[in-house]
Amino acid sequence: MRRGLLAWSAAELPAETLDARIDGVRAAARAEGLDAVLVYSSFARPQALSDLTGVVPFFFDAVLVVPAEGPTLLVGGLPKRDVTVLRPCGKVDEVRCNPDNLAELISALDERGLLQGELGLFEIADVPWRLVAGLQSARGERPLRAFSDLPVIQADDANALLFERAADLGRAALAAPILPMTGAAGVVAAAELAARSGGAEEVQVLLAPDFDRAPGLRRIEADEPLGARYALAVSLAYKGRWLRAARLIERASGLQQVGPARQALSKAGEALTPGHTIAGAVEALRATGGWWSIETAEGGLQFRTLAASGSEFADGPSDAPLGLGQVVVLSVGTSEEIATISVRVGGGTILS
Repeated sequence: MRRGLLAWSAAELPAETLDARIDGVRAAARAEGLDAVLVYSSFARPQALSDLTGVVPFFFDAVLVVPAEGPTLLVGGLPKRDVTVLRPCGKVDEVRCNPDNLAELISALDERGLLQGELGLFEIADVPWRLVAGLQSARGERPLRAFSDLPVIQADDANALLFERAADLGRAALAAPILPMTGAAGVVAAAELAARSGGAEEVQVLLAPDFDRAPGLRRIEADEPLGARYALAVSLAYKGRWLRAARLIERASGLQQVGPARQALSKAGEALTPGHTIAGAVEALRATGGWWSIETAEGGLQFRTLAASGSEFADGPSDAPLGLGQVVVLSVGTSEEIATISVRVGGGTILS
């Protein structure tokens, strides 16, 4: 559960970095003949807005308007009085709040002379139909255009530092369940406390309390005894940057167990190189004979599947070249072992 709005840290995301990213959007908009780009964001899709402004939404959705020329605008689906609360959360020229953020967005675009202009909507296929249909209705016969050319920020220093901070929190969470641990609830509580006390805005802890009896990871609803081996998986977000890792732990010693599956993950991670596809990683994971998945932690969603052992789970192109600094999450599981690592392309494993 995300607890609330997060203050923008100029030390982590300098103003000049955000300005350069916005300038990149403006340049792309002009190159495509657009008058403005609209970027939708929500609780489940925080990263695009966070990348461009530093704002990480919680239980509301928002639309960022980036004109080809002129000041930026953020319209948040919050009570109007919350403008003063939302404004310090990022770097935006103008902030408006309205529970009916569609009506507020349409009004703002009309005031700026943009409503009937050439508008590009980022990741239009994934934006709620209410917003797309409402905008289209207000524009009459002028269609919205798809826009996908946000600045490539994976390799910039500010983005790398945020992922490093997320990785520090992940390592703390995975190491938190110290001996003696006898119950599943204690493991989950220790992991979540370590992540949240360090600043993670989102944490999900899954557990297989007795891996040898039931190896599937799941949410723990009540305390359960731990078996001789248990599996712990932590997914967390820091300022919109998501990472995930899973370990198989021997209860008696508290040590992580490393077997062929973990070794296959390391080999798959080494195959992730800038400009190449995930084909090498897929080959390494298939060789384990277990289930596996490859996800990316970049883009509008928390995790987007690039490939998986059941092809029906893939919802992204597996033949796209990887970008320098892109974060990829590799998972594999067998009857004897389970493991997940997060890899930064060109930088190696950052959380395991």
